[in-house]
Amino acid sequence: LMGIRRVFLSVPKVLERSVLRLEPLRFDGPVVSRPVVDGLRGGGAQPVGLTTGDGRPFAAPALSGSDAARFGADVTLTPVRFDVAVEPEAEAAREPAVEARSVVEEMEAGRSLDAIAEAQGVTREELIGQLEAAGYAVETTAAESDNGDVRTTRVTDPRGDRTVSEYHDFHHGSYYTSVTEDGAETASPVRDERGWTVEEEYDAETGITTTRYEDDLGDGTVEVRTDLGNGVVVQETTPEDGETTTVVVSDGAETQLAADQEATQEGCADILDAVVAGKSLDAIAEELGLTRAQVIAQLEAAGYEVTNTEPSDGTTRVTEIREAGSEVVVAGYALDQRESVQVDGWVVTSVQYVDEDGSTVHRVTYNDGKVVETVTGQDGRETVTTT
Repeated sequence: LMGIRRVFLSVPKVLERSVLRLEPLRFDGPVVSRPVVDGLRGGGAQPVGLTTGDGRPFAAPALSGSDAARFGADVTLTPVRFDVAVEPEAEAAREPAVEARSVVEEMEAGRSLDAIAEAQGVTREELIGQLEAAGYAVETTAAESDNGDVRTTRVTDPRGDRTVSEYHDFHHGSYYTSVTEDGAETASPVRDERGWTVEEEYDAETGITTTRYEDDLGDGTVEVRTDLGNGVVVQETTPEDGETTTVVVSDGAETQLAADQEATQEGCADILDAVVAGKSLDAIAEELGLTRAQVIAQLEAAGYEVTNTEPSDGTTRVTEIREAGSEVVVAGYALDQRESVQVDGWVVTSVQYVDEDGSTVHRVTYNDGKVVETVTGQDGRETVTTT
């Protein structure tokens, strides 16, 4: 048979001194199945059939021998099929090893055991049991040990030459994995509890912390979280093929900005100019098709602080806009409810802001149209103008 170099047969010791010979033989009839020794005693040859994938015989090696009288027992050969799938029992025996290897590969990629277990609908302990059943050695160092807040789990392959480790930091809500092989350890990026990569940068001069998250193992979504350090956090979320959504969190309250709202000081310039011109935040929001909360959130995201003072007599509300951490009022106004009805029942009676020279301008508008403007320079000198 072409391509066959060696054939090993298991036969009784009675054949030890016999001469066995395998020779190619074309065979187009049914596969013959009978004791080999019958053919040998008759001096003939017993074909052992090989078949194609669809069951048709295509060739058979013929076994013949001499000195047949020495055979004292029947010798049979069992045909072995090489063109069929692995038996179900054998395939089932391989499944635990295949599944365990898949788990280890996911760990190498950066997934945590907890995330893998959740995806499979099992517990972490059950997942570890699967690994151990497949021959992997699993060693866990609990977080309450000398390891502090970090739980370490090491998974070593059955040969003992490759270890995948998971370091879970419960204090910071993060983890990372590493692969140790041939004495060298390669670590994955730090990830949060969701499995997203985490990169953090702190600006000591401004006190701003910027954290970037990426779902690199999932749909590729990127989140950038900017903590301004004054209770305001700006969260920008960008899907891999989508538009950015900006949410401003101020003292726990979340406000989503409109798509055309720019959370920068340049983007807020028109709002400040409108306040200086005598418009309230309510009036500005109405003109822009926004809510008052969205206008304030945009200002806060750009680094401004917006304060509202409600007097005890309930007549005048004062709104002031400052740069975060500063006492200097960039723009502000007072609304008096006792005057004639304007936006939401309020009338702008005074406006205060800082001009380009750094002087503080306080302008009061009366019902008869008279305007009194007081400018206080940086040196403390006041200039009053009435028109």
